[in-house]
Amino acid sequence: MWSKYKASGRNNVALSAYKQNCREVSKPVRTKNDSYGANLIALNNLSAFYRYINKRIKCKSSITPLRNLTGQLCFRDYNKAYLLNNYFASVGTVDNGIVQPCLSVHNDQQLCNMFYTGKRKKPSRD
Repeated sequence: MWSKYKASGRNNVALSAYKQNCREVSKPVRTKNDSYGANLIALNNLSAFYRYINKRIKCKSSITPLRNLTGQLCFRDYNKAYLLNNYFASVGTVDNGIVQPCLSVHNDQQLCNMFYTGKRKKPSRD
């Protein structure tokens, strides 16, 4: 249906037919998934239930690309860990057991510049 929609020059009739087809196909799939989840609960198998839930979690956390000192973006976890470790090692101190009063709070521009906030294009890997 999607191919027909694209081949038709993307007209509204083909689009509505595509959407209707999607709704019809998704109903049985949704019903099957709902009944599978209900059966897992009825079986009282906690580990199977957690496996089922964890497979459907959509939020995967990761660290965004970071800029190194030359301004290049780093995508690999090893490089990001190296950058963050170097930064925090440079601003950290050895604990001597004395708590200093916090006199002022300031923005650390170096840390702010490290995080890339633009849209990710497909650059070459570092």
